Order: sequence, then C-alpha cells, then structure tokens
Amino acid sequence: MHERRQVASTQKIITALCACDVGELDRMMTITRQDKLSVTPIRSRLHVGESYTRGAIMHAMLTASCNDLAQALARDSAGSVERFVQRMNARARRMRMYNSHFVNPSGLPGPQYSTAYDMALAACYAYTNPVIRNFINDTQVILTRPNGQTVTFNNTNKLLSHSWVQGMKTGYTNAAKRCLISCGSVNGQAVIVVVLGCEKRRIWAESEKYLRWALGI
Repeated sequence: MHERRQVASTQKIITALCACDVGELDRMMTITRQDKLSVTPIRSRLHVGESYTRGAIMHAMLTASCNDLAQALARDSAGSVERFVQRMNARARRMRMYNSHFVNPSGLPGPQYSTAYDMALAACYAYTNPVIRNFINDTQVILTRPNGQTVTFNNTNKLLSHSWVQGMKTGYTNAAKRCLISCGSVNGQAVIVVVLGCEKRRIWAESEKYLRWALGI
C-alpha cells in the first residue's frame, strides 16, 4: 500500500479538492487553446472560447475524466497550472500524503507518484466534501453550450451500475495501468477501495470484490 507509483487520473480527486478550496464554483471561466494542448488522449468536446461555471467544469472532469478540463480548472483557479500544482502538493501534505508528489492536474505521465494509502486518504477527504461527493455519483452530466446545444459526459466508472456504489474516480495510462478508487455504502457504513496498477480485464471485478468484502454483501 506504500509503493510509489503513477496513479493516472485518480489524482483528479486532488485537483477537485484544490478547486473547492478556492471556491467560487458559480464563477464563469472560459476554455482556452492552451487548455487543449498536450493533454491527449482524453479531451472534452467543449470548444475554445466557450464559457462555463467552475463547478460545471469540475463536474464534467470528474465524470468523464477529460484532461483539458483539469488543465482549464487548474489555470483558472490559480492563475497558472504551475501555481495550481504547488497547491496540489501543499494540499497533499496537509492530508498527510507523505509519499506523493504531483506535477500536473490531469494525471498524465510525468515525474510524479503517489501510493494506494495516500490516495485512500485523499478519497476520504473527497467523500466528506458535499460537492465532490455529489459529482462523483452521477452517471451522466449534460452541459449547455452558449449556442444552446448540449454536450453529454458519461461517467467512466462502470461500478455505478450498482445502487450501493457511490462512485469516485477511474484512471489509466500505460505507466499506471488501470486504476480505480471506488466507494460504496450499505446501511450507513461507507468504505473506500483503492486498486492501482491493475489489468484492464480485472479492474472492475477486483474493485467490486473488495467493496463487497468490506461491506459484507
């Protein structure tokens, strides 16, 4: 649980926590061309020049794991991605994530790392945040463009098909392999499971197995 490794998009949980620290989630922000650069493979279908609230961007980021939205949220919240990353690392230290270091808000490969234990700590903080807790449990988010058309974001977490699963965050890169932080609740008991470095064919079954074991179902 203390092995340092890449955690891919699961670190967007820390991005969301830092955005919530700044607040003003009803404030409008605009997607820029810079937000779209160097964040493949997962980018949203939002267009450069379109404006949405910070909360809407965070909601879509947590739901569909769009890397450009993580970049946009970081830039808008801190003035630059670099300053936002400093806040991510400061937030990690406050959460006692002593085996973690981040270099971007998206989880794309870089000289960064965390551990299953540290990400579980972050997940606990996310679970107690009412905004994030609400966002991670949605199977779908629909944003309305300035021209009135809509864009749909589907949740990447397949475990949400179970009524007792309350979501959390998926992640994947070649370096990190399949990652999933999941939470579930039965009869008032909530648990969080962190699986890192898993194979594609096993990630869902592994996470569900441990959730069921911990919840006794």
